[in-house]
Amino acid sequence: MRDIITEEIRDFVTDHMCQATIRTMWDNPLVGFADAQDPLFEELKEVVRPSHSMPEDLLANAQTVVAYFLPFTKEMVLTNREGHFASKE
Repeated sequence: MRDIITEEIRDFVTDHMCQATIRTMWDNPLVGFADAQDPLFEELKEVVRPSHSMPEDLLANAQTVVAYFLPFTKEMVLTNREGHFASKE
Protein backbone atom coordinates (compact mmCIF):
# COMPACT_ATOMS: atom_id res chain seq x y z
CA MET A 1 0.00 0.00 0.00
CA ARG A 2 2.87 2.38 0.77
CA ASP A 3 4.21 1.95 -2.76
CA ILE A 4 0.78 2.73 -4.22
CA ILE A 5 0.38 5.90 -2.13
CA THR A 6 3.91 7.05 -2.95
CA GLU A 7 3.30 6.49 -6.66
CA GLU A 8 -0.02 8.38 -6.50
CA ILE A 9 1.73 11.38 -4.93
CA ARG A 10 4.50 11.28 -7.54
CA ASP A 11 1.99 11.00 -10.39
CA PHE A 12 -0.06 13.91 -9.02
CA VAL A 13 3.01 16.16 -8.83
CA THR A 14 4.15 15.16 -12.33
CA ASP A 15 0.69 15.81 -13.78
CA HIS A 16 0.41 19.11 -11.93
CA MET A 17 3.73 20.36 -13.35
CA CYS A 18 2.40 19.74 -16.90
CA GLN A 19 -0.16 22.52 -16.52
CA ALA A 20 0.68 25.58 -18.61
CA THR A 21 0.33 27.95 -15.65
CA ILE A 22 2.84 26.09 -13.47
CA ARG A 23 6.39 27.45 -13.63
CA THR A 24 7.79 25.79 -10.51
CA MET A 25 9.63 22.53 -11.04
CA TRP A 26 9.88 19.96 -8.30
CA ASP A 27 12.08 16.92 -7.95
CA ASN A 28 10.67 13.55 -6.83
CA PRO A 29 8.55 13.97 -3.70
CA LEU A 30 9.98 12.63 -0.47
CA VAL A 31 7.28 10.51 1.17
CA GLY A 32 7.27 9.18 4.70
CA PHE A 33 4.92 7.07 6.82
CA ALA A 34 4.56 7.03 10.60
CA ASP A 35 2.44 5.17 13.12
CA ALA A 36 -0.32 7.60 14.19
CA GLN A 37 0.20 6.44 17.80
CA ASP A 38 3.92 7.25 17.81
CA PRO A 39 4.62 9.19 21.03
CA LEU A 40 6.84 11.59 19.08
CA PHE A 41 3.70 13.30 17.78
CA GLU A 42 3.02 14.50 21.34
CA GLU A 43 6.30 16.41 21.22
CA LEU A 44 4.81 18.65 18.53
CA LYS A 45 2.71 20.23 21.27
CA GLU A 46 5.95 21.27 22.96
CA VAL A 47 8.15 22.23 20.01
CA VAL A 48 5.48 23.81 17.78
CA ARG A 49 2.62 24.95 20.00
CA PRO A 50 0.30 23.45 22.62
CA SER A 51 -2.70 23.51 20.28
CA HIS A 52 -0.94 21.52 17.52
CA SER A 53 -3.35 18.90 16.14
CA MET A 54 -2.69 15.23 16.71
CA PRO A 55 -3.47 12.56 14.10
CA GLU A 56 -6.60 11.46 15.98
CA ASP A 57 -7.83 15.08 16.01
CA LEU A 58 -8.01 14.95 12.24
CA LEU A 59 -9.18 11.36 11.82
CA ALA A 60 -10.65 9.58 14.84
CA ASN A 61 -9.20 6.12 14.16
CA ALA A 62 -6.03 7.21 12.36
CA GLN A 63 -3.48 4.44 12.08
CA THR A 64 -0.85 5.90 9.77
CA VAL A 65 0.32 9.42 9.01
CA VAL A 66 1.54 10.13 5.49
CA ALA A 67 3.81 13.14 5.04
CA TYR A 68 5.44 14.39 1.87
CA PHE A 69 7.86 17.12 0.89
CA LEU A 70 8.31 18.61 -2.57
CA PRO A 71 11.96 19.55 -3.11
CA PHE A 72 12.73 22.00 -5.90
CA THR A 73 14.87 20.78 -8.79
CA LYS A 74 18.48 21.93 -8.76
CA GLU A 75 17.75 24.19 -11.73
CA MET A 76 14.91 25.84 -9.83
CA VAL A 77 17.11 26.39 -6.78
CA LEU A 78 19.73 28.10 -8.94
CA THR A 79 17.17 30.67 -10.16
CA ASN A 80 16.99 31.98 -6.61
CA ARG A 81 20.70 32.53 -6.01
CA GLU A 82 20.71 36.27 -6.71
CA GLY A 83 18.88 38.97 -4.84
CA HIS A 84 16.93 39.13 -1.63
CA PHE A 85 13.52 37.99 -2.89
CA ALA A 86 12.21 34.70 -4.22
CA SER A 87 12.67 34.22 -7.96
CA LYS A 88 9.65 34.46 -10.25
CA GLU A 89 10.06 30.78 -11.08
